[in-house]
Formats: sequence, structure tokens, C-alpha cells
Amino acid sequence: MIISLNPSSSKRTRTKTSDFEGTLTTFLDSKHKINERIDVTLTCEEVGIMSNAHPKILLYVLNEVQSHTIVMGRQLDNVLRNIPDTSKLAIEVESLKKALSTASSEKKESLSQMDFVKKERATRGRIDNRKVECELASKSVKHFGKYILSQHEQEFNKALHQASFLFNISLEDEHFDIDKDVHNKALMLIDEIDDTEPNLVVAEKLSISLEEV
Repeated sequence: MIISLNPSSSKRTRTKTSDFEGTLTTFLDSKHKINERIDVTLTCEEVGIMSNAHPKILLYVLNEVQSHTIVMGRQLDNVLRNIPDTSKLAIEVESLKKALSTASSEKKESLSQMDFVKKERATRGRIDNRKVECELASKSVKHFGKYILSQHEQEFNKALHQASFLFNISLEDEHFDIDKDVHNKALMLIDEIDDTEPNLVVAEKLSISLEEV
């Protein structure tokens, strides 16, 4: 960057190069450094420019740099003041960690409960399906029971009609009674037959169960 300065007087003074270099050397000496960790390195071209520059130009540049430095320092100070206290941040971090741990435990418990609910629903579904199957089976049993009963009645009526036809027996004869059966060569009421006859008892129970269906 080239900075030109027009002095008020038309006559320009120039310092000797040797004297200015001595002054520059003294200015850049380590004793005058503000911070030892900051190093300023100038190229030969930059040293030549500074050596041939008017002192007012150097003072103007130095003033600008200092002004920018002060402004940047204030901005940095404001930024540092706005930074929260690290101790409070550490407490907040620990609190967030505990909250995260609690949330993780609750999540695991919720997943476990969801699995239990899913298994319970699946079990209930299987039970409901079995109930439906049992109801259908019960309806089928009732249907077949009625069908078997009707078939027995039809077979009985056919046998009765054949007996009436072959043996010339009247169906309206008072000797025919559905509540009686032949037992020990005698026509007896079913209720009077001894319970020791299992076939008759089973036949009676089967007839009663079919009538209830």
C-alpha cells in the first residue's frame, strides 16, 4: 500500500537513512515490545519503504493501528464479558446428563411396557380367535346333532311304517308308546327300566341331549 502525505510547507525535509535505521532498530528492540510472544517480521522491501517514509506517515499509520487495536480490544472485552460462567455451564451440563440418563431409563421402561402390551394383545387376539372357532364348532355340533336327530326320526318312521305294512299292525294301536321299550321280554316304561342296563341309559341320555339341541 502506498500512502502519500502532502505537508503544509512546500519544502520537504528528509532524514538521513542511517539515522532513521538507528531509530527504527531502537524502536523494534525487545525492550519496547508489549508482548514477547508477538513477533513482527518485515521484508527488505517493507524496511526500505519505512526507511524512506516521512516520520509523519509512520506516526499516522501507528495512530491508525492503535485506534483499531483499542476498538478490537473493547469488542473482545465485550465478548469475554458475555461468555457465561464456566462453573454454571458445568452444573448445567451435569444436570443435562442426569436428565438424559433419566430419559434413557424411561425410554427403556416404555419399550418394555410396549413389548408386554404387544404380547398381551397378541394373546388376546389368539384367545378371541379360539372363541370364534369354538362358537363355530358349537354351531356345527348343534347343526349335526339336529341333522342326526332328524335322520333317526326318519329311520324310525320308516321302520314303523314297514312293520305296519308287513305285519298288518295299526300305527294307532295303544300298545305303541314311544316312552316304552322292551326289557326282559316285557314292554316297560323307560323310567322303570333298571339303570344297570348301560345301552338303554346311554340311548336315553343321547336322545335327551339331542332333543335339547
